[in-house]
Amino acid sequence: AISLFERGGDTVVLSAMGAAINKQITVCEIVKRRVPNLHQWNKIESRGQDIDGDTSSRLVSYMTITLSTNPNVMDRTDLNGYQPPVPLPPGAAAVE
Repeated sequence: AISLFERGGDTVVLSAMGAAINKQITVCEIVKRRVPNLHQWNKIESRGQDIDGDTSSRLVSYMTITLSTNPNVMDRTDLNGYQPPVPLPPGAAAVE
């Protein structure tokens, strides 16, 4: 994700399902501490996932995190899922 911003991109979408969501959030936090002025939009939903060898399904959490240096990429009026940019910690090296 960081390399996409280094190459001039302005938006990255991170998606994860189930147990992988905590790793997705970790990656997001690392990127936010390396790339300045990132706006964040979160969307959480439940999706049905088929169980192998069975005709039934179960609900699994699904999360999408959109990170962008452009504040107009998504609608900021839904403040439930929007997080404004955080300042870089002292001594952190920003992506140029």
